[in-house]
Amino acid sequence: MTDESPAPSEWFGCGACPISARFMAMTTRAVIVEDRGSFGPALARSLEQHGVAARWIPHTVALEQEAETLAAADLLFVDALDLDRQQSDATQSRLASLDLLMRLGATPEPRRPRVTVYSTVMERPELNIPLRQAGVAARYFTVEALTANVAEIALGATLADKQVRAPTAVDWHTLHPDLPVGADVAAAHQRIRDHDRAWQQIWDPAAPFDKAAQVWVSRNVLPLLQLPSTSGYRVAIEVIRKVAGLPYALL
Repeated sequence: MTDESPAPSEWFGCGACPISARFMAMTTRAVIVEDRGSFGPALARSLEQHGVAARWIPHTVALEQEAETLAAADLLFVDALDLDRQQSDATQSRLASLDLLMRLGATPEPRRPRVTVYSTVMERPELNIPLRQAGVAARYFTVEALTANVAEIALGATLADKQVRAPTAVDWHTLHPDLPVGADVAAAHQRIRDHDRAWQQIWDPAAPFDKAAQVWVSRNVLPLLQLPSTSGYRVAIEVIRKVAGLPYALL
């Protein structure tokens, strides 16, 4: 975290902390989750110019918080990609945002913040499909559209005509020609990370074929992607690699 990124005790929960008291007293409060510390602080300053108390934190810090803690914010802005984590550990998926959205999904809807997901490449199927399937975010913007419409967004406007469009059948086929429309890419991405040997097939291009990993994927991942057990394994590996941004060294 940089000097511009307050510690969690300063933006939530420190009852005697003047910063926390001032933050919690504002009518509208926002948290920005962004890994690089460039756009996040700039967005926070822009929101504050429109009467929103805003703080930014990296994905790693956000994932250390309980969902109820993040729910103390009215607005939550999430950068779709956590490239910092991949740069420090090339075995990791870039979609830390999906972990965060899934965690928030366990919180009753009336208690969730209004979530906006953004990225310079938000329109790409490998982001647009799984991040929408989490079922938590209310708005999806490119960085350009978010910046251009921040005043209305700060007031809670949906701005459907400014958002990235929802995926169509073409997007599933762009992600992979053999991927059925409606395949649960988000659940497949999350599930395969639970199995170390199967996940190694994703991030390590030099890993030898692992029969046990193939059997596990066939039983636990292919049904989520609506793929046949006889020929779906390679499709699943290719889809999850593309979504996770792996193998990182080859990008």
